[in-house]
Amino acid sequence: MSQWNPIFLNIPVEILIYQNQKAYCYALQPSTDRGDSAQFIEFILQMILNAIVASSASDQVKHLIEKMEYKVNENMSL
Repeated sequence: MSQWNPIFLNIPVEILIYQNQKAYCYALQPSTDRGDSAQFIEFILQMILNAIVASSASDQVKHLIEKMEYKVNENMSL
């Protein structure tokens, strides 16, 4: 993810996923079985949000969150 956006260098998403391996598997398996990644994507987004909250989000991260929320809201209205 850090190759996509360097902000992810400071967000320990991998650590949170490791700490929540059971939930990771529970999200991944149904997504694989159904060919629908929605549950897995929701899990990953929640892990990213948890990581941001835990890292006391900097101004740069807060700006990224605002952009992501805007894009999610924009897509939800389609």
